Amino acid sequence: MRPISTFLLICLFCFSLKAQLIEVPILGNPVLQNYSANHTPLSFRSGDQMPTTFVPEGGVAVVCVDTTMINGFFGSINCVNCGTSSFGSVLLNNICLTYTSDMGNDKVIDDICIEICNDNGDCELYTYPFETRTPFALNANNPFFDDFSYDGPYPDASLWLDRDVFINNTFANNPPSVGFATFDGIDYTGSPYGGGFGLSDQLTTNFIDLSNFSAGSTVYLGFHVQEKGFGIGPLNGDTLIVEAKLMDGSWEEIVLFQPTVISTVPDGFLPITRELTEPNFFHNGFQLRFKNYSRRQGAIELWHVDYVSVSATQTLNGFYDDIAFTMIPTTFLDRYTSMPWKHFENNVVEETTANYDVNIANHFTNENDIQNTKLNITELTTGIEVADFVLLDGSEFNIPGNQTIEFNKTIPNSIFSVLQDNLESSFSGAADLTFETTYAYNVGNEQDGADGLMRNDTVRRLTNFANYFAHDDGSAEAALVAPNAGDRIAVQFHANVADSLRGVQFHFPRIQNGTETQLLNVQVYVGELDTDPEYELIFQTPYFVDSDYDSLQGFTNYALLDFDGNPTPLFIPEGNFYVGWQQVTNTENAIPVGLDKNNLRASQYGFYSAASDWTPVGPGGLVDGAIMVRAVLGDVTPYNTPVTEVSSLSDEIIVFPNPASNILNVENLSTSELDYQILDANGRVIKKGILAGTIDTSELLNGMYFLQLNDPAVGTIAKRFIVVK
Repeated sequence: MRPISTFLLICLFCFSLKAQLIEVPILGNPVLQNYSANHTPLSFRSGDQMPTTFVPEGGVAVVCVDTTMINGFFGSINCVNCGTSSFGSVLLNNICLTYTSDMGNDKVIDDICIEICNDNGDCELYTYPFETRTPFALNANNPFFDDFSYDGPYPDASLWLDRDVFINNTFANNPPSVGFATFDGIDYTGSPYGGGFGLSDQLTTNFIDLSNFSAGSTVYLGFHVQEKGFGIGPLNGDTLIVEAKLMDGSWEEIVLFQPTVISTVPDGFLPITRELTEPNFFHNGFQLRFKNYSRRQGAIELWHVDYVSVSATQTLNGFYDDIAFTMIPTTFLDRYTSMPWKHFENNVVEETTANYDVNIANHFTNENDIQNTKLNITELTTGIEVADFVLLDGSEFNIPGNQTIEFNKTIPNSIFSVLQDNLESSFSGAADLTFETTYAYNVGNEQDGADGLMRNDTVRRLTNFANYFAHDDGSAEAALVAPNAGDRIAVQFHANVADSLRGVQFHFPRIQNGTETQLLNVQVYVGELDTDPEYELIFQTPYFVDSDYDSLQGFTNYALLDFDGNPTPLFIPEGNFYVGWQQVTNTENAIPVGLDKNNLRASQYGFYSAASDWTPVGPGGLVDGAIMVRAVLGDVTPYNTPVTEVSSLSDEIIVFPNPASNILNVENLSTSELDYQILDANGRVIKKGILAGTIDTSELLNGMYFLQLNDPAVGTIAKRFIVVK
């Protein structure tokens, strides 16, 4: 049974949008859950590896062994390999290990084996890893800096020593630079910490060498912080704490934040600066650490941190001389974030938009000229450029100092016509295409001492043309539930040509336990919304991707099948059709579906019904955001999620490594060569050939795939594997 406190917490965040439509916070993060599928969390069972202890090059770290891990009363402790460590020296004093790192090493690990015995002589072996890191060399021309303007979901491992926080560009509002670190109540695997109120996420810098500073010197800290953003903000009692490491290894609190402290900047980040003058900070193992305390129940109670710096020179409000994009580009599609190419290629005019948004922050004190700007759109598979023009023009060149400006732009008619002509003429008959939209500029006089200041001068967005329609960007900031039996929610799509609906996809985020056993009816309406769907898949249970890693991008597939499990595609004529669900069970644990709150315009395509009539949910009304339901069309029926692997002999076939990166090995084949196909989660064949032991997977994107082998001796064999790079 779920603790009552958790249910009450969730209800605090629930607000009724109408009697039967409720927006609630999410408790898990499928982006992290999918990405971390290849990581096994550390545990403390016999023989397991302890958490890694980081040591500055030439420095010392002390770790005391927890002797309560063994059964019975503690008897003795012994270091198995202290005298043979490879990259440092180790001493065992009583129950504590003192590790001294050698010079000349970086990112090397010594595994120190400790044998703990109880008073009966029963012994267990544990491994304590010590990883040496070369400290960051801080000086006047080389500040420590990170604006998180890179692909996450984890922090840059060269700058940070942990990966609890979520690096993203969707959960916060108006950051000083694109990308930020989000602190919440979930671990690096995307699952709630649990265990009640306590320490949640931590973000700890690599070692920073301040040994060249002495009494009378000053080191400057700078960072920017925001409560809540697009998620659920911290509650009473929550804190965000910033600490700095002293010479003796202890930590000193620099600043503590409590909810509402920074509410004076509700739509942006509050800049924080601090001066460090205490000589005990000036050593080669200095570190900065952020940590939050919360109820540890999910992707809620959010703090966001950005633009972190440790510098020998003072900056104004924690900013360097920097021009930064603060958001990724907008898509050139008018209604969707993704759609099938055959529905687009002969309807380019109707499906493209000339409107685009640009957010730029000028962190100089003075006005800046940014004439060297461009917007480029290129198809990645073919390399064909379909648009390249000036991003900003005229008076827009001059950005006032210390301001962030949002430009709502329209592509000039002459350029927009060329873009549409290129899209119509260059990819006839294509299937899958991926376009990259790039915003970029070259100011030329930005401060180049801080790594990353030039990185935020370019931002990118991918627009995929695959076998599905989508309104969302793949990230859920909240969830939508219809709690009463019979309530229905549907999402509108438009077929530009007649097609076959093969499956539907739902993004089911966690909100609370108990929803796994609830029932929903998957419904499809053709032409108009009424009381009788043209297709209905009744009494289905939701499948959550954090139970397994079967679902690409955190979406659950429901294939359109008959009672015998055979594909039964639904004919979709040209025009509108609707995909949605009906809540079957009447319960407080209603089934959630993801809500992408970064695409507010998409709320116009959502509808709900508590009886016989359907009501639009937005925009600017009951729900603001994209309901994360997708429609899969075409000639191939997707796999259901979860997937049962085919053939009684499939367990004998071994594929490794899994997850794979660039190479997938296949062993125990009945013959030396077999025909193979690789299918994605939607059932599309994306690679095929003759298998001879290994398959090159370097061109595959991160996600879940299926290797299908055609063995004449035993028939078809399917093996599931994941690609993570």
